[in-house]
Order: sequence, then C-alpha cells, then structure tokens
Amino acid sequence: MNLALDVATLASINFLLGLGIVTVYKGTRILNFALPGVILATAYLTVTVASHAPLVVTLAAGALAAAGLGALTFYVGILPILGRPTYVGILTTVAIGFMLESIVTIIWKAEIRNLDLPSTSFTLGDRLVSSDQAIMWAAALGAGILFGIVYRYTRVGLWLAATADKSLLARQRGIPVMKVLLASFVIAALLGYVVALLLGARQGVTMALGSAALRGLVVALVGGLDSVLGAALAAVLLGGVEAWVVQTDPRLATVVPYMVLLAVLIWRPWGLLGTPEELERV
Repeated sequence: MNLALDVATLASINFLLGLGIVTVYKGTRILNFALPGVILATAYLTVTVASHAPLVVTLAAGALAAAGLGALTFYVGILPILGRPTYVGILTTVAIGFMLESIVTIIWKAEIRNLDLPSTSFTLGDRLVSSDQAIMWAAALGAGILFGIVYRYTRVGLWLAATADKSLLARQRGIPVMKVLLASFVIAALLGYVVALLLGARQGVTMALGSAALRGLVVALVGGLDSVLGAALAAVLLGGVEAWVVQTDPRLATVVPYMVLLAVLIWRPWGLLGTPEELERV
C-alpha cells in the first residue's frame, strides 16, 4: 500500500508537469525549457504574498503571476521568432528560464521559504495521507480526463494540431493562431503553479523546485511529446521506478529517470506513444 501511494503521488506530480510540456509542444513544436523558471518565480512570488495576505488573495495572486509569466514567455520569447527554425524557439525558452532563475536568486537570495497552506490528513489503509497528496491525485486525474477530451473531441485539439503543422494555413482558415499559442503557454504555467503550490506546502519553497520541474521534460520525452496518454503512461512508469529506487537506494533516485529517458530515446526517439515524425540525422 505504501509503495502504491508513493507511486500515485510521484506520478501525479510528473503528469501535471509533463502535461504542461505537451500542451506547448502540441501547438508550437517547441520544448518549453522556460517552465522550470516560471514555476520557481511563481512559487517565490506566492510565498511572499502569503505572508501579507489571506489565503484567497494569495492563491489568486499566484495564479495571476503564473499566467502572466506564461504570457510573458510567449510574447517575449516566441512571438518575435515565429517562422524561424524550431531550435531558435527552444534556445529562447532556455534563455528565459535562466533569466527567471537568476532574478529569483537576486531578489529572494535563494532562501528557503515556508508556504503554509491549510492541510488535514486521513487514514487510507495503514497509511496516513495528507490532503495535499489527495489534491495532487485529484488534480492529475481531472487534468488528464479534461485535456484528453479537449484534444481528442473538440475544435481546440484540431486548432493545436493545425497551428503546429501549418500556422500560415491555419491563420488563413480563420483559426485564432496567436490566441491558441498564448493559451498553451498560460495553461502550462498554471499547471506548473499547481505543482509549485503543493510541493511548496509539503517541502518548502526552494531553488530545488526548478530542478524538480525538469521532471516534466523527462515525462514528455518518454511518453511522447504530443501525447497526453503517453505523458500519463510515462508519469506512472517513472513514478513507479523512482518510488522503488527510493526504497532500495535513495542515492539513485534522481539518476534513474534519466537512465529510463536515455533507453527510451535510443529505442523510440518519438517516445512511447508519440507520433513518429521526420527526424533530422545527427
């Protein structure tokens, strides 16, 4: 039971982060390396507001900060370089991510901050489970169902696919390309904000949140950059492997996910359930 609950928690974190990466990639074909910096900056902004404002104001301010930073990433890093090679956009998000992490270090001195959110606990089997964990599970399950339906059965999913493949043609067909792209970055930032809140409440807000956010990239690459179901599968796989390794040799816990990633990329470069795409030769 304990192992299953640990896997569920790790898989939920992994999935929410991976879903943010998939959301951006489905519309832009760009890996959003700015997301860890966005999550880090949002977490520190939230904990700062929390020391001066009630809970509702804190949560609203954090959500607005996340949405704003997601939009900033799009307007500053992506909009000016639309139409250029994909690698330019990827490098731009890398630069924005480093810039945000540097700003956080300058303003908050990389200090450890406590984020106090209301929390209760209950017993599940022989395990004491916190409300933070339960919220994480519910958020991951709800997001997976919602995004799966949206991408598969609504016009938004078609818009994202059309925008990624032929943005000029999509614009000529009346698809609001700029709004679709902007929304993908904002949604990714909000998903990251949920993870930042729950991890910050459990472990404190530290610079390590940025490193934790890199899990999203691993999940998306293992599962398939354009697949919500693949992200879910990869999240469970990596969560299970990590939970098992923690119980056997905790020193390997941060290394094993990248070993899994390397093996998957060698075997299936487009991920477990990703769409085989035209790959450039090395």
